[in-house]
Amino acid sequence: KLLIVGHTPLACPCYQGILDGERKACRLEYAEKGQYELSQFPTGCIDIDTGCTFGYWLTAMVIEDGKFRLHRVKHHEPAPDADDGTDTDDEYMFE
Repeated sequence: KLLIVGHTPLACPCYQGILDGERKACRLEYAEKGQYELSQFPTGCIDIDTGCTFGYWLTAMVIEDGKFRLHRVKHHEPAPDADDGTDTDDEYMFE
């Protein structure tokens, strides 16, 4: 089984598990560098926590047709003019 977690922040998304009968750990690249077949990772754990709470990146995993890719956006503080603490200005969030 493959577990996708977001509990322990890392500098980049990583896989850890058993590949070809050996315990392995590897860094996963973002969508601009390609996508992965889910079958490449039959068992183990993928951590996609990249520290958004601490001001780093918010990472998302998109799974379609047996493949997945990773996307990220930089953490931003709420817009200074947001009355309720939420940000509704798309230009501000996705510069």
